[in-house]
Order: sequence, then structure tokens, then C-alpha cells
Amino acid sequence: MEYHIEHHIFPKVPCHNLKKLHKHLKNQFPMPYNGLVDAYKTIIPTIFKQAKDDSYFINIDLPSS
Repeated sequence: MEYHIEHHIFPKVPCHNLKKLHKHLKNQFPMPYNGLVDAYKTIIPTIFKQAKDDSYFINIDLPSS
């Protein structure tokens, strides 16, 4: 799904303008995972860790502004 993040951050932006919005915001987002399996390698262990420690979180590096 292209521009999925943009759609959720700015739900009132018409779909035909999401590409333009993406160009303005893309350097502010974390790098995406390389597919679903790559994402699950982070997400699934995190779920188990959070079940034991509700203060646990994933520290995602964001690009500097």
C-alpha cells in the first residue's frame, strides 16, 4: 500500500495528492522494513517481551530534522 502512513497521518488529504505529500514527508519517516517477514522478526519478539514488561518498547531511529 503506497502512501499508507501519509493517509493515516493526514486522512483528509485526497488520494490523488498523497504522492505529493509523500515527497515532502519521506525524509521524516523511519526506514521501512524489507517485507513482512523482516517486520515480524522485530514485532513478534517485542510482543512477547511486552507481555512480561509493559514498559518495553522498540527504539526506532528517526531521521534528524
